[in-house]
Amino acid sequence: MRRIKPNCREILTEFDVDFITSVLSPSASQSKFLYHLLTDPQTRDHILDDPDLYDALQESPCQLKVSLSFYFYILVRKSLCEAGLNSRDLADYIATLLSEWAQSAHLRSSLTGGGRACYEFASELWSLMANADERSRYDILVYMGNHYLFMTGVFPEHIRYRSQRSGSPRLKFYEAAGKRGFELAAQHRLALHHQMHDLYHLLAVAFTDIRHALNDLSERRTFISG
Repeated sequence: MRRIKPNCREILTEFDVDFITSVLSPSASQSKFLYHLLTDPQTRDHILDDPDLYDALQESPCQLKVSLSFYFYILVRKSLCEAGLNSRDLADYIATLLSEWAQSAHLRSSLTGGGRACYEFASELWSLMANADERSRYDILVYMGNHYLFMTGVFPEHIRYRSQRSGSPRLKFYEAAGKRGFELAAQHRLALHHQMHDLYHLLAVAFTDIRHALNDLSERRTFISG
């Protein structure tokens, strides 16, 4: 799986902007002004926090034409803030992760360039790292963090079912593996080079709280698991 580049707030589509202006601007003149405000990153961040956008997305999600990245950012941002996690970059990262998993056709790209598309077992990932070069090791660590955050966040019941039925590792095992992946990724020199050290560190430290927030979100919205 390729590394996640959090950019949900930067790639608003025409449909996203139309949705924002229709919800927040009662007149054409105000819509034009709001459209201009959305070009400023800091102002755009504050606009995207408007609770009316979240409420409007909740009303008729199946009929919306907004992008997945925008949809997930608004929902994830709300859920993380409720959990006391107020970093917009964190919300952007998680929303990008969900968006790319939802578009799984291109997302489950192999770590080995033509082999397996998805690695569920931590033992396989550690084995891959044994003979990996520096960049590949970094990619595997990031994959580990992303994969297990997604699995424990969106599919916790599936993990519990497998554990009870076949003796597979419990949820805490995958949670620890994902956290360790982000911890080691944050310490890697490439994390500093790509300016991802702080974000990976936060993902590791807050892994359990993020996982719980995603559990709550996936229970309320069947955006992937349903």
